[in-house]
Amino acid sequence: SINYSHLPHISSISHGELFVALQNISIYKTLRQARHRDEENTTYQLTSEVYTVSVDTILLLDCVWDKSGTYRKCLLPMPGWIYFQKHNINSSITYGLIAITRHTLRRRQQQKEEEQEKPNCLSRLINSRHIKKLILYFREHPWLINLIILFIQGGIEIVIFVDIILDINVIIQFYRSPKPLFNTTWFTVSCVLLIAPYFIAWSVLFGFLHRNYEDKRNQFLTKLFTFSPIGVLLLLLGDVYHVIECVFLKPIYFIVRCGRKLRSESFEELGYYKFRRVSEIFSESLMQAFLQLWILLVIEANERTIGSEDNEFNVSEFSVALSFLSSLFIIILWTVILA
Repeated sequence: SINYSHLPHISSISHGELFVALQNISIYKTLRQARHRDEENTTYQLTSEVYTVSVDTILLLDCVWDKSGTYRKCLLPMPGWIYFQKHNINSSITYGLIAITRHTLRRRQQQKEEEQEKPNCLSRLINSRHIKKLILYFREHPWLINLIILFIQGGIEIVIFVDIILDINVIIQFYRSPKPLFNTTWFTVSCVLLIAPYFIAWSVLFGFLHRNYEDKRNQFLTKLFTFSPIGVLLLLLGDVYHVIECVFLKPIYFIVRCGRKLRSESFEELGYYKFRRVSEIFSESLMQAFLQLWILLVIEANERTIGSEDNEFNVSEFSVALSFLSSLFIIILWTVILA
């Protein structure tokens, strides 16, 4: 039972009904009537003053309706009007409300408890005994998490290195083609796309070193870096060392020294590798993927029309497909990591 004596605007109501909200319900403070030439057609413009109640809120509705039988007067939790068509009064559940009877709240509470108690696959997996033991073991040995991170970084570098090897394999097939005039163009384009990220990185580092590098002991290397072929070659060698360091040196040193890092990367080094990955996506991986997809489509068209596996590119379709898949994987990988 509910005592309404302290609310003068509803204390005299004796025919109200209680409802419970199954979804968010809008209560309009007032309804402004708008009449048309035909007096039988009456519409209402809803006021901008709207109060929204959340799920499981109890509402007290009066038996008063507007003239069109579309809106019903609401008394609690605040006075207003609710969309509730009179001719569909028996299907109030479609409007997000359900009338409260002796057993309504009890059933509603049981439904909520069953929904909370019903575990999904993820919660079962997380709360399983073996997973809890594994989490506890990692908490007792936190250095294992760092070791796993090092292995993941090494795996990423291996994927990048394999992508470069697959691209070089396609380039070599272009170079050895018996159609030199035709495939020399694609050989040149593939070589340019392969080294484009290094030229972009070299141009940025060239300006950075001239502005910020003041160590006189390494001025020879700085001047040597200003020559673009040598600078690009140094960046290539730096990437080869970076792969060896991430795959072999860092994990081995971490295990031998019981959780100590080989070295900490500077902010400049981290910024360079992030910039390299961005330039690699837009200047190499995307362009290589488009080129390799076009080659695959041409080879497939030749097989359908001529009926022969020989193609005008004279390259292996399997090699091009592997290179294309690796380029797609690199694009997706770095997009997810950088995002």
